[in-house]
Amino acid sequence: GPVAVPRMACPEPQMAAEDRYMAALAGVAQAGIARDGRLVLMAGDRVRVEAVAVAAAEGGGAGD
Repeated sequence: GPVAVPRMACPEPQMAAEDRYMAALAGVAQAGIARDGRLVLMAGDRVRVEAVAVAAAEGGGAGD
């Protein structure tokens, strides 16, 4: 089914970015990890989302 997320009022640039991200996720049918460690989400032969892990800054995580 569709991805469900809470919607919060944000400035327009952030809302537009979230809308684009959610639209990209909606078409994902496959997920994999590339040799360089990237998470790659695909729809057929088209890459929908690519993500890389980054180290969290000390003391900068959620809930701190």
